Amino acid sequence: MGGEITVSSTVGIGTTFQFDIKLAPAAQPEIITKPRQRVIGLDPHQEAYRILVVDDTRENRLLLVKLLEPIGFEVREAENGQEAVTQWLVFQPHLIWMDTRLPVMDGLEAAREIRAREWGEGGQQENDQLPIPHS
Repeated sequence: MGGEITVSSTVGIGTTFQFDIKLAPAAQPEIITKPRQRVIGLDPHQEAYRILVVDDTRENRLLLVKLLEPIGFEVREAENGQEAVTQWLVFQPHLIWMDTRLPVMDGLEAAREIRAREWGEGGQQENDQLPIPHS
């Protein structure tokens, strides 16, 4: 193989093995990158989807608004769970993106309140398609 190995040992301490091996440089692997696909907008024939962003941190809300509005979503914001319930009643969003740790009413309680109101007075669920992701 064309290399060298050495051994040194001290009683009560241990043994050290060292070796050198002559190798040819490895071939550079071919890196294949996939083109990134970007959403540039909704299809012109799609309805305008409404998204409610709920977070008590202003910067988090602004980031999502800046990402979603240029694509074509109609976005509204709320700072706490109580505002989320109020906005849901008025805005009727297709999706609610909500933090769980919120002042006034936390995100989980707001989601439960919205779900309870979705069932309506007669116990019939009017809309069971509203996704509410939590962060």
